[in-house]
Amino acid sequence: MKNLIPYLSLIILASCGEKSSSEKAESDNILENLTYSVDTIVMDSGEEILAIAAGFFTPFAPTLDKSQLLVFEGSTGTLDLFDLEENKLLRKIPFEKEGPNGVGTYAQIIQSLSDSTFFLHGNEKIGIYDYAGSQIKNLKITPIGIDQAISENFYALYQNTKITQNQRFLTSFPGEMMNEKKQLMIMDIAKEEAKLISLPEMDISSKYRSVYLEAGGGMYVEPYQVTEHEGKLYITCGTISSIYEYDPASDSLKYLPVHHTITPNSKSGEILSTPNSGDQWWSEYRKIVGQITYQHLFWDESRDIFLRLGKKVALGETPKDPISADIFLYAYNSKMEVLGETKLEGLDESPRIYFFKDGKLYSYVNVEDELGFAVFTFDF
Repeated sequence: MKNLIPYLSLIILASCGEKSSSEKAESDNILENLTYSVDTIVMDSGEEILAIAAGFFTPFAPTLDKSQLLVFEGSTGTLDLFDLEENKLLRKIPFEKEGPNGVGTYAQIIQSLSDSTFFLHGNEKIGIYDYAGSQIKNLKITPIGIDQAISENFYALYQNTKITQNQRFLTSFPGEMMNEKKQLMIMDIAKEEAKLISLPEMDISSKYRSVYLEAGGGMYVEPYQVTEHEGKLYITCGTISSIYEYDPASDSLKYLPVHHTITPNSKSGEILSTPNSGDQWWSEYRKIVGQITYQHLFWDESRDIFLRLGKKVALGETPKDPISADIFLYAYNSKMEVLGETKLEGLDESPRIYFFKDGKLYSYVNVEDELGFAVFTFDF
């Protein structure tokens, strides 16, 4: 297998036109004249066979120093460790599915904690594991402090779960997907005590959910995410541009308004949350994703700024029709003040699974059934 394949390479100008030197000097948009190039790399797995479910249901995460990548094969219960400098598989680490060291049958979330430990959230299991194949801490906790109906329901309690880097707190967005406004759950692991934190400015997201589970239908719920930076947690929601900052040390919540000019700052309009047919669901789904959906934050340590993607997806009248998308890139400082925003011209497909390393965006691609990444290099 090839170590590195220049699968595609292009340079695209992301500005709408040339401006005079005086106009450029006056601009406070650091992304106004952004250009980017794209190369595709393929990870060399040698003679090993990777059981990766088309990338979409396979959790992966870079290590803290971004030198390696953790990929968890849920079907085999195997952790794959890749070198991101040499783009090759370093080793495969088998895990038991059952028993005290078990990882369960379906892994949803993986998160690197150190050079030898990681957090894994599966369908039945949640805990901290090491590279020796052992669970070193079981986090399937029934916490006190919140409604018992939620705390005793594993599937309701642990949704989109993350652990803080100091391993003191777990976060999630518990509750029923369709019937409740989202709250942030913060759990003190040592005390096995949790609290729910209301996010009132994000309650609008409950208007942009639609479910029809019969033939031809589907489910859409607006995404919520948590990004940790310097001990603080930044909560984002696909519906709005603005952000909540939560400080676990002081138990304080702060709302940070974020205003963009190239995209709306919130979804709008009426959505039917419980359509009566598959065709009606598709119509509502088109309305939701056709509007701006804000993604989660990434800290770019190479520039000391936050980067974030947004997308508008243009679906056809039927699920068989071609799909296109408008993709946007935003930049913020540590106070969540907007430093720049731009549409990524020439890009019409939304990255689904991605991370940032050295200021570059790594987006999963399937290259002849091998693990690959389209690597976007942004120049601004």
